[in-house]
Amino acid sequence: MDGTSGIRVDNPADVVFLTQATQSDQPTAVKDIDFDEMKALGNQAFRSERFPQALAAYQECLKEHPDSILILSNLAAVCIEMEDFPQALKYAQDGLQIDKSHIKCLYRCGVAHMKLDQFKDAVVHRTKAQQQTPNDRTINKALADADELLQQSTGEFNPNTLFLAKPGKFPSNLAKYVGAITITSLPGKGRSVVVARDIQAGQLLFVENPLAIAHVDSNQLGFQIDMHSRRMNQLSQADLVVKLANVGLKDPTSLQQMYALYDGTKQSLQTTPDIDFVNSTTQGSQGPTSVIDTARISSIVRFNAFGSGRADNDETRRAQADLLIQDTNPASSWSALYPLLSLVNHSCCPNSRIDYVRGDVMVRAGRALKAGEESTISYMGDLSETVVERRSFLQKGWDFTCKCDRCTVEAALPKRIKDLIAKIHNQMKEEGCGTILVNTGKQSRVRADPHMLCRQRS
Repeated sequence: MDGTSGIRVDNPADVVFLTQATQSDQPTAVKDIDFDEMKALGNQAFRSERFPQALAAYQECLKEHPDSILILSNLAAVCIEMEDFPQALKYAQDGLQIDKSHIKCLYRCGVAHMKLDQFKDAVVHRTKAQQQTPNDRTINKALADADELLQQSTGEFNPNTLFLAKPGKFPSNLAKYVGAITITSLPGKGRSVVVARDIQAGQLLFVENPLAIAHVDSNQLGFQIDMHSRRMNQLSQADLVVKLANVGLKDPTSLQQMYALYDGTKQSLQTTPDIDFVNSTTQGSQGPTSVIDTARISSIVRFNAFGSGRADNDETRRAQADLLIQDTNPASSWSALYPLLSLVNHSCCPNSRIDYVRGDVMVRAGRALKAGEESTISYMGDLSETVVERRSFLQKGWDFTCKCDRCTVEAALPKRIKDLIAKIHNQMKEEGCGTILVNTGKQSRVRADPHMLCRQRS
């Protein structure tokens, strides 16, 4: 491999077509045009959202006038639109070397730093911009967002941001945060997320943004979702695969994070990723893996995607409110991939809780955890089922037999007790209840919420 990205397709029938630039959008080198004409071409292309052509035009201008702060600022703006944030930052910083008070370069430095999760640097640049234009609403809002995300990145989340904020008042995404956790390999479980020190009940373990999220209109023809499992069909997952492939083409680091996840093969479990790598936001770095393998990404989605269904009734809407779901389209269902969350193992008596906030996930300890103890979540929506039903469900969906404390205890119960549990479960389903009492020695009450955010299976 020469380090360039490519697409591997094992079967022509499995081709997934990604968004491509039209011929008119391709960068074109225009010669024998003076600086002003070339700049005008770049401006026109930018306004028409033909960003590759705008980039080529501005780069030609920069060759003629390498100290033009206007061109450097414009190049930063184009790179931001093209989501090449490291290059956008470089152009904006080059502009500030010429004029350290240039307002647009300061602002665009702030944008690039924000996109790279460098919130402290974003605050510095946006503060300098605000000092020059204290009454500019856009810059004031940008500075407030940077301050908020800087605070969140330390694990401090303002309840007003999560519960009471009006749309648009706070940043659309939460800042990533990793608390006292690490990734290790545990005997019989493989890769696991464990706590590095004693954790109190309710304490935040980590916050993560999705690599990609796909929204699907649940009303469209052929779409079905199992409200019990939150399982989405191949239509929704195919959309997520396309989005992840595009993410991988733009950002090799994100692609490597994808490929660090289980894809159904033993080979994918041979190494344990470092938590700093899984949580990395470095963009533009080339790694050893640069092939976009859609078949592999599809398998990764199958075993690792999370999602939720649309609110079909009042009960579901109440459950979604409990999960802090803030979806602008109530008729949409979503499917997403979270690298760190994907490494948290399942338990039928989970000790951690997932909350979904505008596409991001917050994971908290559901009870006190001891240093070295594994954090677990549930991949199922309904935990009130019998051990036979739960194990069958998990085996079909994720190819493993659950051996958590609850399953181990229930599997060893006398037949008459198992029959009684099955009878109670059937009565609960008929009456719409969702709570069952189980004594595993560690947890005596399991709340079975059929509308929990949970892992998908295909």
